[in-house]
Amino acid sequence: MPLSAKPLVSSRPALASWLFVCVMVALVAAVLTCAVLIDRFTREEAREQATRYLQINADALRDALDRGMAQHYEEVHVIARLDQVARHRDPAQARRVLESVRASFPLFTWIGLTDAQGNVIASADGLLEGKNVAARPWFKGATQASFVGDVHAAVLLEKLLPRQSEPWRFVDIAVPIFNAQGELQGVLGTHLSWTWAGTIKRELVDQAIERHQAEALVLSTDGTVLLGPPALQGRKLEAAAGHLLAESKTRGAGRYPGLGWKVVLRQPEAVALASFRELERRIMWAAFFLCMLLAPLVWLLARRFSVPLLELTAALESRQPPKPSRDPVYREAEVLGQALRAYAERQADDAARLQQINDSLQQRVAERTEALAASEQRLRDIADNMPALIAYVGADERFQFANSSARKIHGVAADRVHEVSLREGLGHRYDEHRPHIEQALAGRRARFEGQVEIAGRVVDFETHFVPDIGADGKVRGLYVLSYDQSALKAAERRLRTIADNTPALISYVDRHERFQFCNATYGPWLGLDPASVIGQPLREALGNELYAQRKPLLDRALAGQRCDFDTSITRLGVTRHLHTIYLPDVSRDGTVEGVYALAVDVSAMKAAEEQLMTMARTDTLTGLPNRLRFNEKLAEALARSRRRRQPIALLFLDVDKFKSINDTLGHAAGDEVLKVFAARLSASVRETDTVARLAGDEFVVILEDLHTEAEPQFVARKILTAINRPFAVQGHELNVSTSIGIAFHAEGTALPEQLLSAADKALYQAKAERNTYCLAAF
Repeated sequence: MPLSAKPLVSSRPALASWLFVCVMVALVAAVLTCAVLIDRFTREEAREQATRYLQINADALRDALDRGMAQHYEEVHVIARLDQVARHRDPAQARRVLESVRASFPLFTWIGLTDAQGNVIASADGLLEGKNVAARPWFKGATQASFVGDVHAAVLLEKLLPRQSEPWRFVDIAVPIFNAQGELQGVLGTHLSWTWAGTIKRELVDQAIERHQAEALVLSTDGTVLLGPPALQGRKLEAAAGHLLAESKTRGAGRYPGLGWKVVLRQPEAVALASFRELERRIMWAAFFLCMLLAPLVWLLARRFSVPLLELTAALESRQPPKPSRDPVYREAEVLGQALRAYAERQADDAARLQQINDSLQQRVAERTEALAASEQRLRDIADNMPALIAYVGADERFQFANSSARKIHGVAADRVHEVSLREGLGHRYDEHRPHIEQALAGRRARFEGQVEIAGRVVDFETHFVPDIGADGKVRGLYVLSYDQSALKAAERRLRTIADNTPALISYVDRHERFQFCNATYGPWLGLDPASVIGQPLREALGNELYAQRKPLLDRALAGQRCDFDTSITRLGVTRHLHTIYLPDVSRDGTVEGVYALAVDVSAMKAAEEQLMTMARTDTLTGLPNRLRFNEKLAEALARSRRRRQPIALLFLDVDKFKSINDTLGHAAGDEVLKVFAARLSASVRETDTVARLAGDEFVVILEDLHTEAEPQFVARKILTAINRPFAVQGHELNVSTSIGIAFHAEGTALPEQLLSAADKALYQAKAERNTYCLAAF
């Protein structure tokens, strides 16, 4: 490239100036860095010294508080061991002792003795005597062991104590008093005035830290100020900006366990670092004067280093190849001259190559433009032949593209698409679609359904507004896709009609447990309006009770497991037995999207099953439970006997000489005897007892909730009396008797067959005499 003939002019600073500025900046930066490091080290040292001083005083105050509390704690224990206090014999004597103690230890604002129920029986000056303090924390805490309560205001003593400038505040110390048998006799309680802590603080640390403008605080475990400036007492301590802090937590001493108080000393940072600030100013002035002294030397060096570059610049302006410097100060200047000479030689070759590359690029751009136009035409052909409305709308809501279907519906020619706005294309439906348009222009995809009349036909459609988001994250426009859903909607209406007329509950619940579909049967069966239920949570629609029943099964279905179960519900005064199926809706990726639910009314089938169950367990002649039901009842009774640890008895009966009745009067008369026998047997026992017919003339009775062997014997005698009354059968009076075998079991650990076998053996012995009973206990 040829050099310009005009002398080159620039408004930029000279190289010497740049070198001077850069070196000076580096020098100033180095000096300032040293100053900052020195400043930092000295500041940290000053901060550590101030903090160490505060920590020493905080630890001293902490130890003093622990020692003071431990001393008062031991004093209360010594008082509690005094004979006049520990024995509770003479309240007057105990009062004198307590008053003497308070005179010796005036910090105990109140000291009193209670009985085991919390009644104050003796106290110094009679304060609170006769009052019940069972509800006070110090009494509750001292019923088992010694108690120390945190600082608190006076509650019962506020009106009984003399007024002072500050509110009364106490620390509670209470000690239980036990007799020789370890029984609680009473509690010795004290209210230690909190003023002692203030005295310790003033004498120990306040005088030492006052000249440092620091303050000492004592905080409770929750951060409330217990001791400190009056404006802060009773309030939570907030973080103070610009202060140095030292904290020390009390740990107790001796037997005194400690209350977790925190001693805090704080000092304004400006006061603590005052001497450091003076040193800081001296360092900054020294750095400033050092930079001023070095500035002339730096300027001379910068001028010397820029001479070779000035020579190269002059050579380039004269369009002559640069000559080697006669006395280059540094290697880079010589290398730069050589590089510039080589550059001039390569420039001509590079220009020729660039021209060749430019020609090739222009040819490739032309080919790519032609291919792009062909590809765009193919995409337009595809869009024009798709059974959908496809368009692109810019951010200004003007159409930039519309396929043939969209142009046909809106009556717009292909060459006028760019002249039509979205409002003009939609017409009166624009306001209806406006929220979806704004949603898409805000960067969120919008989907909605609707109806439109086209050529006299109502068409159901589904429309998508898809935002076109650029690389900068801004929405450049939106794609519009609209599909004809008329056939699908018609199919949905047909399926809805089928579901609504099916005598079953059909619904769909999404994975968030919300109804998305339910058929019309929900109305007459459950009293739910299908339209209003859609979108409601399952718990809200069904109620807490029914929801709690279905929740475990619903969770299993939402985990992908099919569930079949039977349940009963009572709604609108009708009880229905339902067989329900939960079928999970599993997507292709294995995610459960929701649950299909189908519930069929099986009440009639359940009623038939229950009737068959009853018939299978009932003796058809007597109406009593048969052997099958008896076996179930006996196992249940033995389980209850074991659980309650109560005896149980089994009576085994048969009709004496029943065969002769059948042989003499016939089986019909025998059946009548069995009916009367069963009725009298049932009337002779409690309603909670079980009477059953095993077979033929054999009957059994299960007696529960017994205590002694006499109870089943009493029942047996009662049965014998009832059976011995004449039987009126077919115009005949028959004298019927029975023999009874009793098996009495006190443990409840026997097996059913063992209990029945024992009763059978006892019956065998009773049959030897007839019309009597025999007891077998085991």
